[in-house]
Amino acid sequence: MATQNTTIIRLPYQASLRTPLMWQFDGRDHSGVVFTDEEMKAGDRTRIWVDATGTPTVAPLSHSDAVTVAAIAAVGFWAAVAGTGAGLWALYRRRLERLRYADWDRRLSDLVADKGRRNRDA
Repeated sequence: MATQNTTIIRLPYQASLRTPLMWQFDGRDHSGVVFTDEEMKAGDRTRIWVDATGTPTVAPLSHSDAVTVAAIAAVGFWAAVAGTGAGLWALYRRRLERLRYADWDRRLSDLVADKGRRNRDA
């Protein structure tokens, strides 16, 4: 139950409504300032979410919000795994190319050192 009228607080990109409320939880009276979705006058009633200690908390996610968050998390995880795999593959390919170029350099050096004789003997 609202104990006073709602105070409107202007925050960037949203309008928050601070309402002093009184509520009962676990047989005890509680009071505090809660952010509400609607403007209230003293004596108005509303439902709020509280945690196990009776402290106001945010409402749990709706089914569609939970599905959206799970999908975003799955895509993010997939992107992280795919990015890691692509990075490791690129490092592996770079290492193989360095080995290949080193082999070419060694063979060309050998060819120059013996004036091409090895090439004619084959």
